[in-house]
Amino acid sequence: MGVRRALGKDGYAMAMLVETISAQLTVPEDDRDIAWLRESLQAAIAVELATIPPYLYGMWSIKDKSQEVYRHIHAIVMQEMLHMGLACNLLSAVGGHPEISAAALHYPAKLPGGVRENFPVYLEGLAAAPNKPGDVVKKVYMEIEMPEHPVAFAPTDGSGGRETFPTIGAFYQAVKKCINKLSPQFGGTQQAARAIGLFKISKLADANKAIDLIIDQGEGRPETGPGTLEELPADRSPAKVAHYYRFKEIWTGHHLKYNSAQGKWKFDGPVMKRPAVYPLAKMGASGVPSPSAELKKRLKECNDTYHLVLSDLETAWKTGREDDLDQAVDRMRNLEDGAAELIKYQVGRNLPKIYGPEFTPPPGPRTDTREKADRSAALTD
Repeated sequence: MGVRRALGKDGYAMAMLVETISAQLTVPEDDRDIAWLRESLQAAIAVELATIPPYLYGMWSIKDKSQEVYRHIHAIVMQEMLHMGLACNLLSAVGGHPEISAAALHYPAKLPGGVRENFPVYLEGLAAAPNKPGDVVKKVYMEIEMPEHPVAFAPTDGSGGRETFPTIGAFYQAVKKCINKLSPQFGGTQQAARAIGLFKISKLADANKAIDLIIDQGEGRPETGPGTLEELPADRSPAKVAHYYRFKEIWTGHHLKYNSAQGKWKFDGPVMKRPAVYPLAKMGASGVPSPSAELKKRLKECNDTYHLVLSDLETAWKTGREDDLDQAVDRMRNLEDGAAELIKYQVGRNLPKIYGPEFTPPPGPRTDTREKADRSAALTD
């Protein structure tokens, strides 16, 4: 059942991206087996990874790291990394092998798995002021995190054997339900547990905890959608419930504030100042246009470092060694330093447009989903 891939030597489907999460969800619930679970977890890894480069690109357009908006985005990036890591641990625990390099997208792209398939995800710096309709915070970040939007419907034939899943959070709930139904034997020493809040999955309670954490931190639990914003109590800020609201604080330029007289949360709290930014241009499908030899060299250095980050992450989940994960974290810092130097180099030469890293995917085999996402996005670029 589900989308099947070439069998590995151990006799189970290799962990590769499913064509779409929607395709996974057309599988009747009774037929969702261990292979379906592994494929779904690989798709979850891909979706989490896909959000990180756009968020980093915007974050690196901020000149001063001490600014509140920078800290806001940085916290979200760290949570997305945690979500991807937990999905990797879950996949390893049920006998799969996380594929990270092959899941990387060429931007602009559609999100993997058919998630929010009607809008392209692209790389662009933050607008210089809040409340701009074209700001990447609104056009991309808030769209990615929109809790209540239908993101992965499974068609129904009226037989009652199939369901629709309106949000990514609901998709994770389907995965959670499958795990609890199968109650698989958890194993896999290839798990990470030291960095960014990761923990190993050794029993069913751990798996449930991991999925609940991902949903609660903003992947779309239905009851945290904007439609219920006014119903949340005064001690439960929506900005602490879902990424969507944190990004909306950035976009509106105001913190959420509880109006006790009206019993509602509103974006009319203290000002969240939009920091000074570098005007990082929107990255096209072909990357930075006509770069000089020196700029091309610097762009390649950033791309190469990004490839090493992905490779190190994949190695960490192959070996289970914390040192390998530490190396990936170190390379991530190198990528941030390289991005800063890349931007400063362009600013110092008064170029008409400046860009951040291209985040090109590594060369090599590409998953079906990545290829489809790249192709469809290129048509709309």
